[in-house]
Amino acid sequence: MKLLNILFGLGICALSLNMTSCSKEASDMEASTSGQVSVGINKLSLGFDFEEESKSQSGANAGSANSRLVQSIDIAGDEGTFAATADLIEVKDSPNSGLKMNASKAATPQIAPVPAGTLYRLFVYNADNSFVAYKDFKRGDTGATYGENRVFNLDGGKEYIFVCYTIMSTSALPELPDNPSAPLNLTQINPIKPTKNSQGHYTEPVGNTDKGIDGGSDFCYWISKVKLTDHLKLNINLKHMYVGLQIYIKAPTGGKLWLNNPAQGIPNRIDSISRSLPFTNRTTTWLKDGSQTNPYTLGENLLGKTLNFTDQKDAAVLEIPAVVFNMGVNETTNGQVFVHNVTFARSPAQRSKRSVILSGLNFKARTKYVLNINIK
Repeated sequence: MKLLNILFGLGICALSLNMTSCSKEASDMEASTSGQVSVGINKLSLGFDFEEESKSQSGANAGSANSRLVQSIDIAGDEGTFAATADLIEVKDSPNSGLKMNASKAATPQIAPVPAGTLYRLFVYNADNSFVAYKDFKRGDTGATYGENRVFNLDGGKEYIFVCYTIMSTSALPELPDNPSAPLNLTQINPIKPTKNSQGHYTEPVGNTDKGIDGGSDFCYWISKVKLTDHLKLNINLKHMYVGLQIYIKAPTGGKLWLNNPAQGIPNRIDSISRSLPFTNRTTTWLKDGSQTNPYTLGENLLGKTLNFTDQKDAAVLEIPAVVFNMGVNETTNGQVFVHNVTFARSPAQRSKRSVILSGLNFKARTKYVLNINIK
């Protein structure tokens, strides 16, 4: 997943239904008019709006700036051992600068363009929440199906509510609401109704595509109430709704690290996959504010969101690319990270293999984190 896709922020213009207009930020305004006017797309961006200071937090010290999570890591039955310290850092980062190891200060909030080819959906509602229309778009496209040159023809001088959402994909649109023409305050995107198997786990039909907004997608959202003017062009500033996490594992000076994915196709190896928790891949998503309710988790994802990476060897710093996941809650003080098959060599003859397991992490929704694990 590209780094841009997981830079998270709180909504600048994410408004409730009794919200004041955010039209200055949302649109290019012209003189008021009456009769039919066209409304189209101008800018489409991702915004970041974080707290002033980055934070390192553990479950025991949640809310304490610059605290350190320190844990000894030991695997039963293995003669050797190594210890590690870990910093969980809440990041405010420039989208073009890359992430900095051991960052402790926040950068200036940034606005970044959405990548060309990204698919997104725009709904229009009257001020009383009644449905008007929706269209699907592709960033930078001019074709008949997804072209951004297409417009809504609406009544000038009236107030409308615009809602935009995407999963930041160039190949897939997000799922439609169950009833796309329902009033905004009642509009839900639901997965198929869950059933349970004999083990008590949720199941769904083979090949089911009614999955709602998947908890592993990069779900982004925007809403604004706008009074229409002639030839209005919307400026949409999307906000990430899920947690983003990037992990670095650093060897001490002179040491080297190896990181391997588990062998594929071997029975019972699912527990060896590196993951983050808590994670839910099925929720009800409300279009009125982008919130999620009624979370549940299916199948192997009961064990968490998979951390995907290429095998790495002889590295001073191991990198697990950024991952996005929905916790099913707005905040937790018991976030967990499991990184399996880390091998550390202090010398060619002295090697130790471990699974690095951290718990008590404080994760908040709509927030980006870097987890720095320092092997001792």
